[in-house]
Amino acid sequence: MLDSNYSNVSCTTTPDIQLAAPTNLVATMISSTQINLNWTSNSSSQESGFAIERGPQVSGTFTSLTGVAKNVTSHSDITVAANTQYCYRVKAKA
Repeated sequence: MLDSNYSNVSCTTTPDIQLAAPTNLVATMISSTQINLNWTSNSSSQESGFAIERGPQVSGTFTSLTGVAKNVTSHSDITVAANTQYCYRVKAKA
């Protein structure tokens, strides 16, 4: 008895995961040394975590502050100085 020939080859490409951006980011001043951040995740738990960036003004240059784990939607920034404006943004990471 002989084996059959192989079937045809069928291939497909999986799509890139396009994560939805977080929304409703709120920065709340707790003290002169702490600002709490809270946001809404819109990624249906597909993210691997969130990247948090901080800048001196809304349209300025942002730098990486920290990252948090999947499904975490808050962070306390305790690296702030008194009488200084801080702006934040958050993005979901694949």
